Amino acid sequence: MGVPRIAGASPPAAAAAAAAASAPPDALAAAGPPPPPPDQAAVDLSADHGAGPPAVKLGGSLVRSGSSVFDIRSPRRKYGLLLLMAFANMMLPLCDTIYLPSLVAIEKDLNTTSTATAASVAIYLFTVGAASLVWGPAADKWGRKLVLWTSSAMFLGFSFGCAFAPNITVLIVFRALQGMAVAAYGVGASAVLADTFPPQERGKAMGILSIPLLVGPIMGPLIGGGLSYTLGWRSTFFAMVVLGGVIFLLLLFFMEETNHSHVLRRVRSNGGKLESFSFKEEVHQPAFTAPHRPLMLLLDPVVLPTVAAMVICFGVMFSSLIVLPLRLAGPPYRLNEAQIGAANVAGGAGSFFAAPIGGMLADWAARRWPSHPTGRTLVGAPVALIAIPGSCLMYAWALHTHAHLAVVLTATTILGASLAFIMPATFALVSIVKQRNAAAASGAINSLMFLLSGLFVLVTPTGMATMGLGPYVSLLSSIAFAALLIANVSTVVAVRRTAAEAAAAGPDAEAGGGGGGGGEKGAAA
Repeated sequence: MGVPRIAGASPPAAAAAAAAASAPPDALAAAGPPPPPPDQAAVDLSADHGAGPPAVKLGGSLVRSGSSVFDIRSPRRKYGLLLLMAFANMMLPLCDTIYLPSLVAIEKDLNTTSTATAASVAIYLFTVGAASLVWGPAADKWGRKLVLWTSSAMFLGFSFGCAFAPNITVLIVFRALQGMAVAAYGVGASAVLADTFPPQERGKAMGILSIPLLVGPIMGPLIGGGLSYTLGWRSTFFAMVVLGGVIFLLLLFFMEETNHSHVLRRVRSNGGKLESFSFKEEVHQPAFTAPHRPLMLLLDPVVLPTVAAMVICFGVMFSSLIVLPLRLAGPPYRLNEAQIGAANVAGGAGSFFAAPIGGMLADWAARRWPSHPTGRTLVGAPVALIAIPGSCLMYAWALHTHAHLAVVLTATTILGASLAFIMPATFALVSIVKQRNAAAASGAINSLMFLLSGLFVLVTPTGMATMGLGPYVSLLSSIAFAALLIANVSTVVAVRRTAAEAAAAGPDAEAGGGGGGGGEKGAAA
């Protein structure tokens, strides 16, 4: 079997790779071990000058031309990158919610209004959403590592600015800049996983990556409440400096470039036989996408209903939980800052345990219904259809009627868990269908999530004052239910249609379905 041609490879190079791939086994066996790597870089380049297809030492293993790009790293190295990205991704929501318990203290210390302090929350969400549209294309063009390094250094500086803000205006400005910098973590993390894990393993990986994204909004108040109560509100931003510094050092010493085109270019730059080196998957030349283009990627009917439902559900969850500190501080609960932070642990615990399960269920569903990429959502989305609106209603009306705190915490646990059943599947779906623009597509999702959440943060106080907490969240829950229902119906229709078409075309066509991988070639691009 010949080596598939890689986008951008010249015909002579492709012919050479194909000829090398047909070399007899004896020739392959004669190939000696590669010489020692020339440096200690995360991806070591060391040509194999023996007979057979061009080979290179990547990630500690000898990889021959025509191998899968997803096989160049050992499982240990893959999961090491996953844990690093999960830690960095935690900063995205944690940075926003860590100082929520201290909003009243900020208002008093900076002699400002509740409207201005709420603006410092919303502006962060808006800049995260807007910057994601730029960081994503930048990571596709210039690589994941450079973008993450740059944004980490910026985050450190802007966090210091927040900690030393003398008035609310300066705080709002640096909060906006902080959001702009931290947005790269979410974009880069999803892109690194899309580079590293093959489609059939990506649901589980995205499930693990989703844990900090779902736990962050819950754990932020826990950490921030204790810090603010004991050391003052500025300590929350010094905590961000410390965490940001740790992430910067981890990225500096352990991050490696994963972008497929950058890895392939580094291999071919060694010259000689490696000029014809290629991977089994098609690798495209990197290009910077205009900031509005990532949003256009999500208009693909294959991913649009699922993405829309997940984004709306995230916004509804954020809007619902943002009122928890204010309600728990008043009667009949009357909790202090530290106690309010502890009350948020329930929702984080639900997300922590449910996110890996949601990811593994997505992988299982992709194998069970392989005829269409959205088959991976056929388990998680129906669960979310019932659990997300139901838990939102339970949570809101428990607070509205001043029910026992245990009822409120039970509802937040279910809400945190239920979103974990759709989020990993959604990110995995988009990264598979849009493999070529994985970072840009991930940035578009993050952009919509945080822009909508910021809008909800601004609207929620007015909605609550006008309608009351219970009726207002009931309205949001009905919107989430409608979006999830549309996503579920469209998925079932698409899977049944493509399964019927594949069955009619024969077993070979059915085996080539889009559920397990293939990127954009297996679905509408």
